[in-house]
Amino acid sequence: MKALGTALSASLLIAVAVVVSRYLWREYQTAEFFRNLHLVACSTSMIAQPREGAEQAAFQQAESLGIDLQNAYAERDSCRLQLAWLLISRESTHYLEFARNHIETISWCEVRVWQVRRRDESLTEEYRQRLLELILMSPTSEARLAAAEWYTTQGRRAEAEEAWFAAMQSGFVMDAMDAAIQLLKSDRYEYEAALHLLNMIRESNPLFVEGIAPILLDHYAARETLGPLVARCRTQAPGTPDRRLLVDQLGELIEQRRRAL
Repeated sequence: MKALGTALSASLLIAVAVVVSRYLWREYQTAEFFRNLHLVACSTSMIAQPREGAEQAAFQQAESLGIDLQNAYAERDSCRLQLAWLLISRESTHYLEFARNHIETISWCEVRVWQVRRRDESLTEEYRQRLLELILMSPTSEARLAAAEWYTTQGRRAEAEEAWFAAMQSGFVMDAMDAAIQLLKSDRYEYEAALHLLNMIRESNPLFVEGIAPILLDHYAARETLGPLVARCRTQAPGTPDRRLLVDQLGELIEQRRRAL
C-alpha cells in the first residue's frame, strides 16, 4: 500500500508538473506574441502600415493562443496601437465603445490610425463613419486638425475655425503652427493666430523663421520691405538684434491690422 501511495503521489506530481509547464509555456508564447507585435509605427509626420500578410498572421497566432484582443487592448498600454489596428480590422464595436468612453486617454498616434482606417474601403461605410465620430470627439491636436479639414469640406467654417483654434492652443508645435496658418484667414481668430506665429519667430530656431516669416510677410504685404531682414534672420539665434527687429516690425504690422478692423 505504501508503494502504491508513493506511486500515486509521483503520478500526481508529474501531472501537476505537466499542467504547470504547459501554462508557463503558454504564458511565454503570449508574452512573445505581444513583444513581437509590430504591425504599425507612428511618427509626427507619417504612419507605417502592416506588411502584407502580417495582420492575418497576428490574427491566427492570437486565436491559437486564446488571446482576447479586446481585453488585451484594455490591459496592455504598450500594445494599444497595434491592437487598435487589429480590432478595427475586425470592426469591433466593443473597441469603438471603449474608445468613446475613454476618449481623453486615446493618444494622437491612435487617432492617426483612425484617420488612415477611415479611408480604408475594406471596412464598411457604417464603421468608417463611427471612426469619424471618434475623430470629431478627440481633443488631440491631431484630431482637431482632421476635424477642421472635415468641417471645411462640409461648409461648416465656424466649427472648422474652432477646431483649428483648439489645435493652436494645445497642440504639438507643428500642429499648432499649421492651425495658426489656417486661422490667418479667419475674421475671428486672425489676431491670435498672427501673435502665435510671431511668438514662434521670437523664440524658435532659424528653421521656423524661414518657414513662418514669409507667410506673415505675404499676409501683411510686407515682403518687399521686410524680406531682406528675414533673409538675415535665417541663420540667427533668438534674441539677436535682427531677430528682435523683425519681431518688433511684424508686431507693429499685426497691431496696425487689428486697429484697422
